[in-house]
Amino acid sequence: MEGETENKCNGGIFPNPYYCSSPIFFSASIIADRAWNTAAKPLVHKYLIPYYWKIYSRGDRMANAKVGDKISFKREGNSLEGVVTGVRENSVMVQYGVSKDKDEPLITIVNHKNYKITK
Repeated sequence: MEGETENKCNGGIFPNPYYCSSPIFFSASIIADRAWNTAAKPLVHKYLIPYYWKIYSRGDRMANAKVGDKISFKREGNSLEGVVTGVRENSVMVQYGVSKDKDEPLITIVNHKNYKITK
């Protein structure tokens, strides 16, 4: 019986405190557990979880439009709508009208964070 207790205590990197006769290890594990429950865990539940829940439930994630999608965005305080003509890693190219002077398409670049897909 004595040999089994010694093997369970010394057999691993983190011995089981219930089989180990060392009161120092057992009290250190209790201290670490109390530190997590009193300091770190409440902070995680109070700040991190609500923050990420708010982001994902509200839909603040970046939009990912595809070529041909209609999007709405703002330029110089004006709300504009256009059609996506190209997609890049961080932005999209949008044709939002035709120039009256030159009969050329008006094209701009819009970051994924700054538009909404209207379809």
